Amino acid sequence: MILEASNKINSESIESGNGWTKCVFETTNQFITSEVFKSRNELVNWTREEGRKCGIVVVIRRSDAPGNCRLKRGRITFGCERGGFYQKNSIDSECMQKKKLNASLNPQKKKSDRSGGTKRCGCPFRLKGKNVGPGDEWILEVVNGMHNHHAAKYPEGHSYLGRLTKEENNLLVDMSKNLVNPKEILYTLKKNDPLNSSTMKTIYNARHIQRVIEKAGISEMQILLNNLQKCNYVEWHRSYGTENIVSDLFWTHPDSVNLLRAFPYVLIMDATYKTNKFRYPLLEIVGVTSTELTFHAAFVYIHAKKEENYVWALSKLKSVMNEDCLPSVIVTDRELALMNAIRRVFPAAQHLLCRWHINRAVLGKCKKLVDNQVKFKKLMQAWNTLAESAHSKLKRHLMSSLCNFDTSWKNIHALLVLQHTEVKASFEKSLIFVRHDFIKNEFKVIVGFVSHAALDYILGESERMDIIGTNENACGSTLRKTHGLPCAHEMAIYKENGTLFHLIVFIVIGGN
Repeated sequence: MILEASNKINSESIESGNGWTKCVFETTNQFITSEVFKSRNELVNWTREEGRKCGIVVVIRRSDAPGNCRLKRGRITFGCERGGFYQKNSIDSECMQKKKLNASLNPQKKKSDRSGGTKRCGCPFRLKGKNVGPGDEWILEVVNGMHNHHAAKYPEGHSYLGRLTKEENNLLVDMSKNLVNPKEILYTLKKNDPLNSSTMKTIYNARHIQRVIEKAGISEMQILLNNLQKCNYVEWHRSYGTENIVSDLFWTHPDSVNLLRAFPYVLIMDATYKTNKFRYPLLEIVGVTSTELTFHAAFVYIHAKKEENYVWALSKLKSVMNEDCLPSVIVTDRELALMNAIRRVFPAAQHLLCRWHINRAVLGKCKKLVDNQVKFKKLMQAWNTLAESAHSKLKRHLMSSLCNFDTSWKNIHALLVLQHTEVKASFEKSLIFVRHDFIKNEFKVIVGFVSHAALDYILGESERMDIIGTNENACGSTLRKTHGLPCAHEMAIYKENGTLFHLIVFIVIGGN
């Protein structure tokens, strides 16, 4: 803790030459020691800690290694962070002239509230460290223990005290890679060290420095391509011009490829802006598993929402799929260029409009026809509500519409890792977990081979089987068309023929 100047040291007020009244206090006794420090780092750490105790920030003004400046032994000169005076140079004068010129040319431009300043007030405090003995041993001498300013009450206002240690910086890097928010990083640092004096600006600066180091002079697109290669993504891109500017980029996770080949039947596609600061539209391709979970099959950055761009993207998607197992249904919005591309690349697939867009159309039409607000509200409540889409989940995970390719990829990669974990967990649950309502003689053979979602459908149709009978008109179920599973009247026919067991085995072989 920082102690008040009145409790630790003698103080008095004097009148400075420029008319300001400043508090002068003595810290000589704080730094007088007969200790011989075993290393330079030990001397520096002890000096800074003693300065923290009495409310000053000790900095290294000069450090001479042995042999420099004709010295046989090393020396360190310590001072107060408020020592010295601000030197106005020609660069500052040029900056001021440019600001005045810009202000005269743009009189309506709002002036910045930020103004320059300095913490330096000519504090005379000085300490000197000397290297003694044959090894790395040091002693400390007090040259001047006086200060012409008040002691610091709160270390958070001093950037030097807020510097991160090597361990803290490593923790910040790891947490940043795991997409932890800056405020949570700062809270963690302060929780680990109650004396930590870092601020949010410290965290932002450290994260910026780390990004600069990682980039090492390469472009955003090169960073993205390197990340894709490092994590074994399937990737294709095409470029244009003499500078090889990437126009379109297709990429998919290896686990997504496996899921896509296992569940290619229904795909949902949507291209959207506002996912990156370079304004590249992002085509998001989503599949559906047998456990009724969605997964991101692929992502494509396209140069423009044109038919040729979509044809290239869908052709790359088709190349990672099995030729004999292509999508049966593709759901999109009313993006005409995308719809035309689907007809060219997947001509056999049935195209459907997204339910969200249908809901919006119903909302727009009904609002014109129904004047009474109460009736309109009841009508919309009767309309099926739409569950959270994979598209909205992605936009929420990206958090910002102005992030760069590197940040976008990190957010999407984290989303895919969690998504694949959830999908694998749903598969494993269907394999090992047996629900009590599935323990029927006719269903025992398929438990552990068929997903719980499919078993729910089969169980529901089996309960209708005795009521519906073999009457197809009375059945009214579309389960065979939508999911490839038998409906109630089909199951009744098989039961009459005594082949219900063979039907269930057929379901297992069919993989539904």
